[in-house]
Amino acid sequence: MIRLTCCLLFFLSAICHGQSVIIIDAGHGGAKPSGSQAAKSLSSPNNAVSAGGLKEKDLTLELAQKVIARINAKNAGLKAVPTRTDDSNPDFAARARVAAENKAAWFVSIHFNAVPKGSKKASGTLGMVQLKSRNPHYTEDAALAASLAREVNKTLRTWLPDSKPFPVGDDHELHDGQGSNLFWQLRNQIKTPVTACFLEVEFLDNPAVEKAILGANRSAVFDAVAESIATTLVAAAQGDKK
Repeated sequence: MIRLTCCLLFFLSAICHGQSVIIIDAGHGGAKPSGSQAAKSLSSPNNAVSAGGLKEKDLTLELAQKVIARINAKNAGLKAVPTRTDDSNPDFAARARVAAENKAAWFVSIHFNAVPKGSKKASGTLGMVQLKSRNPHYTEDAALAASLAREVNKTLRTWLPDSKPFPVGDDHELHDGQGSNLFWQLRNQIKTPVTACFLEVEFLDNPAVEKAILGANRSAVFDAVAESIATTLVAAAQGDKK
């Protein structure tokens, strides 16, 4: 009886102190688009490319894997789950399905930025969320996006002193005003609120950025950035439980 009681108490404790799940999405991937805009699931294989030929899809996967490893190593009540682990391009319905199946409370999609062709080069870190008029969870999403952009940019300034965090952006310009397919899929598939944002780490098309953080320093930079993302997310999740 004592043994059964101890087992029962342990089981109940695991339920009461269960891990929150966060999805870490490595943006883009693969060699061709997946999904369709008609179904609001279209995902492009790659957007930004550096002057030296580095592709956004490869950098997002490399960084996402480091973030996941650090979150899970902390054993702090937050479990990180990937949307992809190789050079594939799940459409946005599939990426949101990972969140739904894991009952995720958080979703961060990692990207690298680029300016429109012909525009002046830029440097900085941006968090982006769903447009406020479409998003009943805007306050929580924007708070997470701002925290991530601020902490990641603080880390990056070790190598890029002139970089800066931008104010939180939204998705009103995407897909001719329809907004992000990811956010639409998350809200459509999951009825409980999921705190979600895109994190645009830096501008991949800026040669100064490439030289400072994506050359010989890349491993050290990504380790530091991954730690800042992991620490920020664990702190946010623990604060949400209070």
